[in-house]
Amino acid sequence: MKLLYLLILFVTALSATAQVAEKDIAGRWKLVSCNDGSAIIDAEKGTFVLDAGYVKSLSAAELTESERDYRILVKQYANAYLDFKQGKVQQQFGEDVYSGTYKLETFEEDELTITDEEGEITYVVDIKDGKLHVSNYEEGYEMVYKKVK
Repeated sequence: MKLLYLLILFVTALSATAQVAEKDIAGRWKLVSCNDGSAIIDAEKGTFVLDAGYVKSLSAAELTESERDYRILVKQYANAYLDFKQGKVQQQFGEDVYSGTYKLETFEEDELTITDEEGEITYVVDIKDGKLHVSNYEEGYEMVYKKVK
């Protein structure tokens, strides 16, 4: 009986997991942070922290180059947005703007597929504490956005 109760509780908890809906992602989102496995970029503060293992794997010249590259990214990410509207998406990083279409589907996780002139990319998406988490496990990064009011 106790096992049956635990099973029912587990199934109820799984079914109560919130799914991301079209209405949840509609609108403009500003980039808050990005973790690409080598560094964590705080777009709001304009800072980055390199992963210790990543730093150890680099020569002094490579480290200098990597730090320079991340300083450039931090500047671009200060003005990074995602805009979702009626099946269309626009992504902005600094002055670079990419447009395409999107499709939101739920399989084992909520998946967002963005298609543009370069092809199709599928992300896992979730909304936690009012922030949109967009992850690409193949590439090994997660971007976190907050809704612009």
